[in-house]
Amino acid sequence: MQNRRWLVLGTTGSGKSYFTSYLIAKYIALKQRKHVVIVDSTDSYREGLPFLRHCDVPPVDFASIDFETIILENPFVLFEVSGLLPDQDVAFLDCLCDAVMSVGDVLFVVDEAHRYLPKDRPSNRFLILLREGRKRYIDPVLVTQFPVDLNLIARRQANSLVVFKLLDDTDTDRTGFYLEMRPEEIMNLELYQFVLKDRDTGDFIKGTL
Repeated sequence: MQNRRWLVLGTTGSGKSYFTSYLIAKYIALKQRKHVVIVDSTDSYREGLPFLRHCDVPPVDFASIDFETIILENPFVLFEVSGLLPDQDVAFLDCLCDAVMSVGDVLFVVDEAHRYLPKDRPSNRFLILLREGRKRYIDPVLVTQFPVDLNLIARRQANSLVVFKLLDDTDTDRTGFYLEMRPEEIMNLELYQFVLKDRDTGDFIKGTL
């Protein structure tokens, strides 16, 4: 499971958050990474992962927050960012990525990833982390229901693609290209049914949670 760059796609309620919670728990059980850092604005993981330390991120000067110490003192931490404005998302993640890169040995989960890696103004430090994080033993997990809005570099960096049901034509067209599936096959996935592709080996798995 190490040295993975995960991209988890699916419409609301399709099972992507459930899968991501399972993935996090699996990493912890197998001691794959020393730290788990989660960014979430939807309260998706509180019930499934009750041992997480929750930290609310206020809309302040993010450089004044010692994210590195928070991570070092709390091996499993979730940063709650529901109070941030859209124009604050990227600035927040830039600062957090610096801390994650400094700490190293991290499973780094970012829900609603299109907020931080949009097509036109992505977090540059996040892009650097996606390219170079493996040198620091960082496994990123990007989760989104809007893959078409996600930066192209971020999509291409993923080597483990997990796809649940998608409904938007553009999303299914592009995702189908990566999976070598017809768009209608992705649209017709049942709830909690997924397709997993290892883009390094070409291995392909279809399953149900």
